[in-house]
Amino acid sequence: NVMLDGSLEGRLKMKGYLAYDVRPGWDTVGIGFDKSSTFGDVIPATRQVHVANGSKVFLRYSTKAVYGGGSSMMIGTVMMPDYEMHGILNQRSEAEALPEVRRYRMGVPMR
Repeated sequence: NVMLDGSLEGRLKMKGYLAYDVRPGWDTVGIGFDKSSTFGDVIPATRQVHVANGSKVFLRYSTKAVYGGGSSMMIGTVMMPDYEMHGILNQRSEAEALPEVRRYRMGVPMR
């Protein structure tokens, strides 16, 4: 689920992207998952971005395992450490973002 200033704006598919026209100024972008989804335990990501008049802002979503000091659990014959998955939104330049958009043939933005 993609949130823009607290309002649900769309759903992001794997290797997909969304494009929005927004007014210049500060916006808060968030990405999270429904608890029933495969990724429901990923801690949501939020980021404040400043959009200048006529400019574009590119954000890339990824996840990172953050290991805690809690107890480990045995899965089969493997001891798995205690961890949480955190969502991360990183701002990218247009030069960094467009090759990836082209590589995945993302096509027309969805809204």
